[in-house]
Amino acid sequence: MVEGVKNQLNVGRVTFEAKYLGLPTPEGRLKADRFQFIVDRLTKRCSAWEERHLSAGGKDVLIKSVAQAIPVYVMSVFQLPGSLHEALARCI
Repeated sequence: MVEGVKNQLNVGRVTFEAKYLGLPTPEGRLKADRFQFIVDRLTKRCSAWEERHLSAGGKDVLIKSVAQAIPVYVMSVFQLPGSLHEALARCI
């Protein structure tokens, strides 16, 4: 009976997005691999700065001001695992 009603109303099943407002949706315990997008974004941003013609001090200021601000939004909502903190520190 229910299947027949679904076909008449043209109702389909939709999967839920894995992210909402740029944050992973909590599904049980959030492990470090759910936050890999932060490490990827930081690595991509830092590698782009290597190509620019900046002095060592200029790169240092740029990295500390911008790269350290990337995970702040996520860190305001979730407590990140220690292994992720280490990976971010290695990128910086």
